[in-house]
Amino acid sequence: LPSMPHDAYQAAACVLDGRFYVVGGMNSRRVQCWNGEQWSVCAELPAERCFAACGASGGQMVLIGGLVKFRSSTSVLLYDPLADAWTEGPPLPSPCLFSRAFEHAGGIVVMSANRTPLRFKDGEWSELVDDGRGPVVLTPGSSSAGSVCLY
Repeated sequence: LPSMPHDAYQAAACVLDGRFYVVGGMNSRRVQCWNGEQWSVCAELPAERCFAACGASGGQMVLIGGLVKFRSSTSVLLYDPLADAWTEGPPLPSPCLFSRAFEHAGGIVVMSANRTPLRFKDGEWSELVDDGRGPVVLTPGSSSAGSVCLY
């Protein structure tokens, strides 16, 4: 890939509708998008945000927690790529920092070390429970949720 238009240190990233988004980062409100041919800049975040988790489901991006104004955040933002706009989503039950998110079974799963996994589905947060398809576990040797396996 060619270089992004702006630096992005400790940014969140996800793929939404075949486009690769890099969101926020240290001292940044920028949202950058790779469409497979070139980078573009999208609607800025309402505030600088780093160390956040990011996932895509239902045609929107979900930006989860992170560090906002030097504080661990319960804030959740939803991005609509068609409107190129951010809206507030339902807050997390508790602050979320250094987490990972991924799409699974029509929702977003958020994993953090030493915390029960959460699922964002149909606009609501809930603790992830074994639904008969097996538990979500961290891969062996992982000290954070950076590596996730579904069994």
